[in-house]
Amino acid sequence: MMPFYDLGEGQKIPLSIRYNKRAKSIKMALSASRSLRITSPHTISEQEIFSLLSEQHHWIKRALNRMPEAVPAVAFPDTVEFLGIGQTWSVHYQPNLLISHIKLRIDSAHRQLTLSGQTQDEHLVQDALIKFCKHVAKEVLTTKTRELAEKMQISVNKISVRNQRARWGSCSSKANISLNCKLLFLSPQMMNYVIIHELCHTHHLNHSAKFWALVARFEPNYRALDRALNQYHTSIPSWCQF
Repeated sequence: MMPFYDLGEGQKIPLSIRYNKRAKSIKMALSASRSLRITSPHTISEQEIFSLLSEQHHWIKRALNRMPEAVPAVAFPDTVEFLGIGQTWSVHYQPNLLISHIKLRIDSAHRQLTLSGQTQDEHLVQDALIKFCKHVAKEVLTTKTRELAEKMQISVNKISVRNQRARWGSCSSKANISLNCKLLFLSPQMMNYVIIHELCHTHHLNHSAKFWALVARFEPNYRALDRALNQYHTSIPSWCQF
């Protein structure tokens, strides 16, 4: 059962607590649907979390009072379409109040995803769907990047996949490439362009004339693709804009 935070005077709001191994401190956030989300390191106990909530009680009430009326919760999909790789997955939800989280069952053969557990918790569902996207993206984008690197005769070190907010990808001075799992929602040509762009950064960690000349060798239409990339955020499902 989804927990609630008691504001007093008969008011309660949905509360979700997520533990993140990368988190260094407790973070609180209020969603547009007026639910309270806590992100915490694994080392913090639930008692400590509720102690912090007690300390921040007045801030939470003031923040809620300043917010507009709650907007409808994010609509979760019955299908997920990965345009970049030409795959459509069906999504099934199985509520189970005996499970305190959400379990993912990924059936690659039938391209079917099943979420079971606290499927009424929008934050947990959103986390689960993004986890699924990262799972698919890690397999597909890693292979695609290795194939393009070989074709371009470029050496690449580590390849990681994340759910980045502002970047489609990045490349470090050690030729480590990080790609955004949202690339799966772009067209195949656009997805390939981003990977080519980052691979070229292994030679030029800038946007100099030499860098663009290298990009042009492998994607002559890079100017139009680079301009269009700024518009592609609209093609990302609302539940993945996180």
